[in-house]
Amino acid sequence: MPPKSRSTSSKSASSTKASPSLGFGSTKKSLSATGGTGKKAASGLARQDSGGSSGAARDVTPARAPKSSLSGLYPKLFKEAKRKMGPAIHPEEMDDIEIILRVFDAEEEYGPCSRISRLERFERAEKLGLNPDPEIGEILRSEDGKSRKNYRDSVFQI
Repeated sequence: MPPKSRSTSSKSASSTKASPSLGFGSTKKSLSATGGTGKKAASGLARQDSGGSSGAARDVTPARAPKSSLSGLYPKLFKEAKRKMGPAIHPEEMDDIEIILRVFDAEEEYGPCSRISRLERFERAEKLGLNPDPEIGEILRSEDGKSRKNYRDSVFQI
């Protein structure tokens, strides 16, 4: 006889319907059931994510950000930005230029950045003699810097 549970509603719900797998392969129970590989949980996730009656698993790979003509032109600045920022949360959504510009947004020494564009903030910092990196000015004054919203506007833009 199974042990008694505290509430009768959870007992009846668990005995009539199996709980769906969330697809997390790091639990002890799923690792022991799959021999430590986690393949069972991954295949269960693919079945849950299927888009319709066809039964085929959806392609869940995120779309990469469109390449800019500036990508790869500033390796030293990009390396320094990655050192300051650390690993990006969604790196597939950002190119190296956007990472550089996000670090520029986070630097307090150039003043507040809400309600102004990155180029306006850069020019204000130049006027105040704060010596922002001139390569950031090149990026912001370029055609991509003026036309792409994710380059033009600050992360903190309201």
